Amino acid sequence: MKRLLSLGLVVAITVSLMGCAGGQREGTESNASQADQGAAPGADQTEGDKGSEEKNNSSEQELTVWVSKVFSDDANAAIEARALAFGEARSISVTVEEIKATELTNIVNAAVEAGVSVLPDVILWSSYGKFMYYYPDLVNREVSELFDEINQEHPFIGKRSQGSLTIDGQQYAVPFYNSPTLMYIRKDAMEAAGATTVPGTWEEVFDLAYKITEATDMYGLGWGSGPNDEDCENNTRMMLWGQGAFQLSEDGFNDSPLYEEWADRYVQMYRDGVIPVDATTWGSSGNNNSYLAEESAIVFNASTLTRALKADHPELYANTIIANMPSSGETHLYDCSSAWTIMRESRNQDVAEDFIRWMMDYEWYSQFIQSCAPVFCPIYQEIADTDFWREDPDNLANVLYTESADAMHSYPSSEGKMVSAGMKIYQSYGFCNLLASMINGASFQEAWDVYEASVKEILEMGKE
Repeated sequence: MKRLLSLGLVVAITVSLMGCAGGQREGTESNASQADQGAAPGADQTEGDKGSEEKNNSSEQELTVWVSKVFSDDANAAIEARALAFGEARSISVTVEEIKATELTNIVNAAVEAGVSVLPDVILWSSYGKFMYYYPDLVNREVSELFDEINQEHPFIGKRSQGSLTIDGQQYAVPFYNSPTLMYIRKDAMEAAGATTVPGTWEEVFDLAYKITEATDMYGLGWGSGPNDEDCENNTRMMLWGQGAFQLSEDGFNDSPLYEEWADRYVQMYRDGVIPVDATTWGSSGNNNSYLAEESAIVFNASTLTRALKADHPELYANTIIANMPSSGETHLYDCSSAWTIMRESRNQDVAEDFIRWMMDYEWYSQFIQSCAPVFCPIYQEIADTDFWREDPDNLANVLYTESADAMHSYPSSEGKMVSAGMKIYQSYGFCNLLASMINGASFQEAWDVYEASVKEILEMGKE
């Protein structure tokens, strides 16, 4: 069932019901029925599931789940259907709240500040690092045994997937899927610029962007610097990490000269007309919208862009090269794993664990993640090794990214206080603000002083 979340204070959220059209809603109900009738035969066979009803006879048989919505109607509908099927199979009242990924942290913040029990039992975060915002007073509890149980039966994919959720030696979430960032380039723009190979380094990307700008009527590079542009934050980090300019270290803030070099380069590209004039106003969808509008020739975006191209822009899709991220040094890619967490104050701890086992059931998950392709990458290595993921070039791009991802917001530090600081710094959109400030006339030093002060303030907060 659905209900609108109320915190008893002035907090407005938009809970979008998936499948508003009749056919889509019918599909959601059908999926729930299929899941209950055996679409995931292994789901009822785990030891945890067999004993769940006995373990929870003394608990209220209900569960509230907050799901961070993604840019895939199919994925949202499938997750909801599977969650509701859990309630039907266990005779438990399951409430699913679908919340925009960009709003979830603010809603949790409001709930925490309200000081009342309005948090759910389980949250699916759009990025595992976001729950670290509350460190050391985490709203979720450690789930090391559950993590190990699932990982041992079907190992997770990637360099960091078995440790990227580890904070101070404990696991605090179970990864669900990964959302890689890929490079998108128009073939005809490359040809017009006289390029015959896909750029493999950042220098080659920027050089090609200039050539495309000169040879076509498009902007060479769609790279935003708006006040809340997540792509700017993600891509800037990966570019600088690859050159050794890590933002944080065990000793604190890393003041690298590469920050100024990058800022100067970006501002120059903007002034030279290589970057769209409205890039300083973009949000998280700015660069993909620019690409779909055939305004920008090169962008870096999640694989939601691949699906949009295939579904709604087939001619542009056929004219697009999709490749892994460039690197000008050692590759350090951001591990953007969405993950399940159990709230510390939940009265239904065992039910919550069984729910995550249900959502991670291998047979159901195999079908679910395949239906989401090419938006997400599976979290299980065995699935990623199948022909479906290895032989399709779009799916393979996601797998190769995930297998090599090793970075998180605080990279390279994994200490709890630094992970928390990295998350807070990320959500301040410091890189975006620094670039936009320089475009508006500030010197690098003026913009940097503001950025550095905000970072150090966050680091000081972590020491309290």
